Amino acid sequence: MEGENVGKVRRMFTMTQIKELTGFSDSTVWAKIKGGTFPPPVKLGPRSNRWPENVIGEWQAALVPGVGEGKPRGLKGQYAKTTTTAPPAEETPPTPVKKKRGRPRKNEANDRHEVAL
Repeated sequence: MEGENVGKVRRMFTMTQIKELTGFSDSTVWAKIKGGTFPPPVKLGPRSNRWPENVIGEWQAALVPGVGEGKPRGLKGQYAKTTTTAPPAEETPPTPVKKKRGRPRKNEANDRHEVAL
């Protein structure tokens, strides 16, 4: 499968170009990648991500009904969001009360330093 797409990649999109094409912000793109509804980038280096043009084209075609085969299409395959049922919730112990941090306020200071007469 990987070998058949090698000759088809014409160019690679940067994050800026992806934002222009989709109208999404950086955080939305990364959230959609994490959620499985957007194709992940190809890592070219430690700080360099690119998206192949053909992969983005396939993703766009999957969003538009009736494009390609003449049949209504939605997100399918690896970019489709799968629904999973959550396991039954177990009873969780109550969370401990957090100790207040910082300088005490007036009413808290009075409570701490009360003088017995």
